[in-house]
Amino acid sequence: MNVGLLLLILAFVVVLRSYYIKPPKRDLIDTSELPKYYFIEKANRMDLQQSNECAAFSSAFILRHFGEEADGNELYRRFPRKRHNGTVDPKDYGFHNEYV
Repeated sequence: MNVGLLLLILAFVVVLRSYYIKPPKRDLIDTSELPKYYFIEKANRMDLQQSNECAAFSSAFILRHFGEEADGNELYRRFPRKRHNGTVDPKDYGFHNEYV
């Protein structure tokens, strides 16, 4: 095979790869304002999950910490974009957070 053709194919692959596989964008946040660690000291219950409902049960734990009663099973039932193995796609849970 011709060296020029190999270089052309390699250049084509590199261009396609750089177009379709881009590194993630860097978040522009001020990390100096973030706490070094988070620790929930408030009394809270830890519900037991059956399988891959981690996203819902951990969300319920956090919601209860902030005073909103939540059940992991109910949250999991309402979560959109569940995969066939039961895990939840992290791109969009359908909930909107408000930080005060």
